[in-house]
Amino acid sequence: MKYLDINTWNRKQHFEHFSKFVDPYFGVVVDVDVTNTYLFSKKTTIPFFALYLHACMKAINSVENLKYRIIDDKIAIHESVSYTHLTLPTNR
Repeated sequence: MKYLDINTWNRKQHFEHFSKFVDPYFGVVVDVDVTNTYLFSKKTTIPFFALYLHACMKAINSVENLKYRIIDDKIAIHESVSYTHLTLPTNR
């Protein structure tokens, strides 16, 4: 794991602003057509959730910013993230 140099980061001001919040996290809700994945799941008997989770994690790991985590007031850049990284907030 490596750390981001906050002083040269173009989002430094955003980080400093939002990191002062009690809960500086956010969530999004989007509609996604998963018809083909669902049909593939039924055809192959691979559980839909396994296919869905794999596709989500593959997409998330393709975007560097989604692999950032706040650790001890620093931005850690993970080589990859897993489902548990997404669901466990850091202790602040």
